[in-house]
Amino acid sequence: MKYVCKRKCQIRLHGHIHFFARGEVVESEEDLGPHFTCLTPGYAIDFTKASADELQAADWKFADADKVIRSQYGKSLFREKGTKKSEVIQQILDARFRAVDPDVINKPIPNKD
Repeated sequence: MKYVCKRKCQIRLHGHIHFFARGEVVESEEDLGPHFTCLTPGYAIDFTKASADELQAADWKFADADKVIRSQYGKSLFREKGTKKSEVIQQILDARFRAVDPDVINKPIPNKD
């Protein structure tokens, strides 16, 4: 089964200590503990926070991703016949990277008088 790390941690796996970063995906037959979530078919992914590894490993629909990215960032995802999942993931990450916080835009400029 595939697990996604939800918090930076270290665990003992097959007799060795391994370090995992948030969003990293690992495949294991044993339960990895409280800092990991299993990527089962019913796993609800958060497109605004998921890492590239998590997006690649999880099963999700393009329509769901497009709906979230359009409502959150105002950007539509592009897909045509032959578009790979990795290309859609790059579009999602690009939209998140280029997003600007509305509070920064609407912040009043102080008077210098």
